[in-house]
Amino acid sequence: QSVRKALERAVEVEPDYGEAWACLSRLQMDAVRFGYRIEGDAPASGMINRAIESARRAIGLLPRSSLSFLALGLAYWFKGDVEGSFEALTTGLGLNPNDTETMAELGLRQCLRMDWDAGVPRLLAAYERNPALPPNHRIGIALWHVAHGRYHDAREELTRMSAVTNISRAVLLALVHH
Repeated sequence: QSVRKALERAVEVEPDYGEAWACLSRLQMDAVRFGYRIEGDAPASGMINRAIESARRAIGLLPRSSLSFLALGLAYWFKGDVEGSFEALTTGLGLNPNDTETMAELGLRQCLRMDWDAGVPRLLAAYERNPALPPNHRIGIALWHVAHGRYHDAREELTRMSAVTNISRAVLLALVHH
């Protein structure tokens, strides 16, 4: 919360600081996704719209920033604009093919659409390049295993995820232990 407030102050003082706008967008989305709400925040839909506006501002200032397009892609996804999300994430990855976070986010969303041929190799490549990526993207690989009846492999993949409360992980664990 204090980081978001500091970024909000930073963009007030330095409105042309594109990276700060991109980071602010991410934190605005985290307020919705993970419940990091601050008293006086807009409802979830309003926060998502603010995140989109912040990401667009970042892109306007830094049109070649993969971080800005990642922020926009996440905000669009949670707004329900799947095509806009894919377009933004694909653009971001095109700008920086080494951005493993954007690579993993795009791969996860491709897996959620059951586009295994695109999503799984992208996720595997992201983790190969950056083993320190957050493990939550592994849910896409686990879903791929479940979709192909490889429950043991799905269990193995899920054990690589942290025990942080994650409803998707919990549901999949229950499924693969049937």
